[in-house]
Amino acid sequence: MPQAPEIFKRSLDDLKLDGLPPRDDPGFEDAVLQTITLQYAAKGYTAAIVVQDGHVLGVARRRVSSPSSTFWACSSIASWRTHCRHSRSWPR
Repeated sequence: MPQAPEIFKRSLDDLKLDGLPPRDDPGFEDAVLQTITLQYAAKGYTAAIVVQDGHVLGVARRRVSSPSSTFWACSSIASWRTHCRHSRSWPR
């Protein structure tokens, strides 16, 4: 039986992630995306993660097929929607 996806919204202020650059660093959001995406990958999940307006939003579900499933890490909702609209690798 398929498992329900995990859907979340977390404030960046509430995240406790080690090794991130300072919040005002231009690479901060990318570092957050990479860290969270890798955490889900390590648990065997496929995930779509977005950082926007001081929050991390995401949808994740346990992989049920190929381990080469795609992970998305986008800096905005608009870029995520654009990628997903044009992507042929959206998880089934």
